[in-house]
Amino acid sequence: LVFLQTIENQAMGDLEGFLIDSVWDGLIRRLAEWSAKTIEMALMGTASGTSPKRLNALGALQLDRDIRSLSTFFATNSKRGTVRDIFARLSQVSMLVNFENPSEVYDLWGANAG
Repeated sequence: LVFLQTIENQAMGDLEGFLIDSVWDGLIRRLAEWSAKTIEMALMGTASGTSPKRLNALGALQLDRDIRSLSTFFATNSKRGTVRDIFARLSQVSMLVNFENPSEVYDLWGANAG
């Protein structure tokens, strides 16, 4: 992903060597939160009054791959903490858009879903 390369080269750069672990993890967590929020706003159409995105099957698969890549990238760059919880909501959205029909929600989460 070009996005990940940009974050790594421009936002994080050589800072890792200058920051203590807790501050570094705080930076990674804030970048992960910003990334997740930006993607969610783009998907749901809350960014500048845009409409929600429509995805076909290939788009849903790409979304899932991208969210997993982002989550893995931030998790591997974190030294102590975890950032996977930040991407939980996006992972659930990705799972939902990858279903072939709405009844699959009940197969996954049971009768109490929704």
